Amino acid sequence: MERIPAYEGTNRYLFVSYAHKDAQSVLPVIENLYRNHYRLWYDEGITPGSEWPHNIASHLERADTVLVFSSASSIASINCENEVVRARELNRNIIVYTLDDMVHSGLDAYPHVHDLSGLEEHLDPNLIGDGTEGYEHSSQKSRRAFLWDMVSGLAAVAGIAMIAGLYGIGAGWFDRFLPARTPAEVPVQETPEPTAESINNSLVAQAVLSNLGRDELMKKVDLPEEEYLDFCQMLGFDYETRNLTYYDLTNDFREELYVMNVTDQELELLKYFPSLKRLSLDQGRISSLAPLQDCSNLETVELYYDLLPVEFPDGISYEIWIR
Repeated sequence: MERIPAYEGTNRYLFVSYAHKDAQSVLPVIENLYRNHYRLWYDEGITPGSEWPHNIASHLERADTVLVFSSASSIASINCENEVVRARELNRNIIVYTLDDMVHSGLDAYPHVHDLSGLEEHLDPNLIGDGTEGYEHSSQKSRRAFLWDMVSGLAAVAGIAMIAGLYGIGAGWFDRFLPARTPAEVPVQETPEPTAESINNSLVAQAVLSNLGRDELMKKVDLPEEEYLDFCQMLGFDYETRNLTYYDLTNDFREELYVMNVTDQELELLKYFPSLKRLSLDQGRISSLAPLQDCSNLETVELYYDLLPVEFPDGISYEIWIR
């Protein structure tokens, strides 16, 4: 059913009091009255955002006649009760339209009708207008509401379509309809060739080795033969059957290491073990434990007595045990 506008003019009009639970029975009656050009106001005409009780009270006070739809629902409704009480206080013309056998006890003295024809017999002809005057406000409001609803609906649809489109593009739904994308050219960074000098510098080594490609990583470590053999021994590699590569230098994550016949030069190599936590040094000859300061995760160093005496640097962060 099309929404019936509510009268907002200055001429005499009919105020409709009903329970919303009875809307299915009430609205057809309102529609017929409107089509017969009766000026009427009902609470569907309240402007959104306005104060409901005040708006109802003001329209009730200006009304000429009050049409009360009486039913079990309206009698149980506090709003309907307030409207009936106020209409009687204002001494308004009251007509009772009964929807069932329940009738408000305070309305016995007023005319009771049961259908539209009986209702129109009791309505003052002066409540009839031209069907246009006084409805401009409601009509304009309805048009604005319609336009706003339409704009809101279109915006919602557009938003959903945009989100779905973006997701679809990312998921590849439209790949066969879109031109092939040319991958952006990535500038090639020149990587310096690793040398013995760079390997012996922990900061330079990390920068160089982290940028090497797989082929470069698999190259043999460029170290002096003696140093290379020592390193193989520390890593546990058989240097006679396997070449130590830069990949081995950067991918060894052991936390414990035992070094036999250790030298100062071998201590320098331990900086390539970033995960090292526990170190055992047995036999050999070393002058200082200072190179171990590059091992940031080192927690414990075990020294066998034959390595003494040895320099212990200030500010060491690991424990030293003498065996």
